[in-house]
Amino acid sequence: MAGIFPWRSSGAGGPVAVVFPQPPELVLLDPATGSAEQSVDSCGDADDVFFDGKRERFYVSCGDGETDIIERDANGFRTIGSVRTSDGARTSLFVPELDRLFVAVRAAQPMLPAAVLVFRPSP
Repeated sequence: MAGIFPWRSSGAGGPVAVVFPQPPELVLLDPATGSAEQSVDSCGDADDVFFDGKRERFYVSCGDGETDIIERDANGFRTIGSVRTSDGARTSLFVPELDRLFVAVRAAQPMLPAAVLVFRPSP
């Protein structure tokens, strides 16, 4: 079952971003027509997507053990990199006030407890 995770830019009339786990992609939709304005490949088994307005970036956390960083440039959005997290670590939270992305890692074995990874975006 494909999940969709909407995001709407600040201000009226901005695009709506939806991330799909299969096929793995971030799609920007025109809210008036519902038509796709742009799509960008993303990591697999996406669960959460957050927009960093300060940097004009999306952070997409995925169960395949990566968080993709998708940034706006003059031609739209493009993937600028990914950060390795942990297999199954698909739940995340971006807190703009703290300028941090938190990614939850589930316990894999009795010897490997659950954890929360904390990332500070740069620049």
